[in-house]
Amino acid sequence: TGKAKLGGIISFENLPRDRNANLWTRIENDCHLTLNELSALQNAVCSPAKSMERIEAEVGALRAELENFRAHSFIAQDERLYFFSKAMPRSIGSKTYSIVSRTIQKDYHGRCLFCGEEMNVTKAHIVAGNNKVDYSPFSTPTYRDDLDVNSPRNFLPLCGNDGMDGTCHNEFDKFLMTLLYNPFEKVFKVYCLRKSFPKYNQCHLRVVNVSPTYPPYCRLLAWR
Repeated sequence: TGKAKLGGIISFENLPRDRNANLWTRIENDCHLTLNELSALQNAVCSPAKSMERIEAEVGALRAELENFRAHSFIAQDERLYFFSKAMPRSIGSKTYSIVSRTIQKDYHGRCLFCGEEMNVTKAHIVAGNNKVDYSPFSTPTYRDDLDVNSPRNFLPLCGNDGMDGTCHNEFDKFLMTLLYNPFEKVFKVYCLRKSFPKYNQCHLRVVNVSPTYPPYCRLLAWR
């Protein structure tokens, strides 16, 4: 038998567990094994050879897992938001503020996105429409769609205003508070940098729901 032919060249216990290992060719030659004897030894110590059907099934499963990961990661890159198959709405011009106002009432129920309060909710820019700032890196071809600073996606409903201490709008404008999307947990979270902020415990790490129609630009939130 093939096992008996191994002799002192190599012990049965030390035979390679990978049937594709180069060592099998040397064993076959040095021990003068027939193809049947070699195959019997490989079957005894190696895992069963995978059929093409099994290999194709495993590759298909990996591809499906990758596509699922990409689908949930796109929102972080703004390549494709949620499961939409087309780009989000583009520029709305002078209608922007009225649309933002309706979105605040419809999708945010008139509440501050960060703390949830209903008092004095205003429209906070994620980034200002400053002509001196080059926003081209946030458009195509880096992203699927072009960035539009006049889009409702560039606004967040926040309480208070810039310069009004103790409000989320002021903290956000001072870069002491932000909103980020976690593609692994698939949630938006609020982050506060200043523990002395009166609403710190109320807001920090709070999971929030954004507008499904005009979700905020994740590329801008991650950049600012």
